[in-house]
Parts: sequence; C-alpha cells; structure tokens
Amino acid sequence: MMRDFVVAVGEISKYFTIGILILFIASWKKIPVTMRPMFWLFVVSVVCYSLSPIATKIYHNNLFIGSAFFVGQFALLYYVLTREMKESSWARILLIGYLSFFLINFIFIQGPLVVNSYSRNMGALIMIGLCLINLHRLLTDHATPIFNSPMFWVILGTLIFNAGTFFVFMITNYFRSGGILFDILWSIHNTLNLIKTVLFTVAIWQSYRYQRMNFSTS
Repeated sequence: MMRDFVVAVGEISKYFTIGILILFIASWKKIPVTMRPMFWLFVVSVVCYSLSPIATKIYHNNLFIGSAFFVGQFALLYYVLTREMKESSWARILLIGYLSFFLINFIFIQGPLVVNSYSRNMGALIMIGLCLINLHRLLTDHATPIFNSPMFWVILGTLIFNAGTFFVFMITNYFRSGGILFDILWSIHNTLNLIKTVLFTVAIWQSYRYQRMNFSTS
C-alpha cells in the first residue's frame, strides 16, 4: 500500500508539473522576465519524469535520472537566488566548486546507481543558506508585502524541499530498495516535491499578478 502511495504522489506531481508547463508556454509573453528561469525548471522536471520509466526499463535503475534532476534544479535555483546579490564572484566560485564535487561523487565515489547523498546533502545545505539570506533581505525590505513577493514563494518552496529531503537523502542508502522504510522515505520526498511545485506555481502567479497590477496603474 505504501508503494502505491509513493507512485500516486509521484504521478500527481508529474501531471501537475506538465499542466503548469503548458500554462507557462501559453502565457509566456505575460510572464515577467524575472520568473522565466522557472520555466526551465519545469522543463527539466518534465524531461526527467519522461526519462525515468525508460531508464527503469532499460537499466532497472532510474536513480541517475534523479541525480540529473537534482543538479539541474540546483543550478537553476542557484541562479534565481543569487542573481540579485552584490558579491557575485563568491557565488560563481561556490557554484563551480559544488558542480565539480557533484561530478566527482557521481562518477567516482558513490556512483550513478545509488542516491548521491553526499552531493545532494551538500547542495541542500547550500540552498538552505541561500534561502535564509534571501528571506532576511525580503523581511528587511518593506517596499512590497512579503506574501505578495514572488521570491518569497520561491524561497519557501526551495527551503521546505531542501530542509525536508536533507534527512531523507542522509539515510536512504541504508535501506533496501523496495522495502517499506525505503518507500516511506520516497513518499516523503515525493510529497515535498509536490509541495515545492505548488509553491513555485504560486510564485509565478504572484509575479504575473504583480506585473498586471503595475500595467493597469501605469
């Protein structure tokens, strides 16, 4: 039954993401430029959802698809969370350093056929740190109510997902694939991923709403 729940949440997340991507494409010209990187995040998600069953059928393992999704999502969110920071040199160095570690871990240390918990947890910690920095900036900026800020919802989704999955990835490899505890951990992951997708959708809607309000008052 737990296995069915894992699959069900994953399917809901997949079709919800596909639906939002279609709406994104249909409303492309109305979406503010600042939110357009989120489009590619949804593209990466849909591509990985599509490739996952193919990888399972051919290789009897799709965890390397999950790793590709994670690093693609990381790079896009890293760009969104650091683009307004004044000190950009350290951000580039940190990104290059992390991506290098990810590749080394993926190829030589843990390998592509298991959950890359070392690089995922390091990436989660970086994301959590960036979210807290950006959240502090939003809280000290009184120009826009925080709940009306698209960045708030991006930060919230990123923070919830990475804080929650940090502990999931920490212990996943200690449990047998297909076992009840393994399925519980992945049900948590899939649920957090769905919550993150919903919050990102709210961010896009708030961005569109904010731009529409500015246009109507100009």
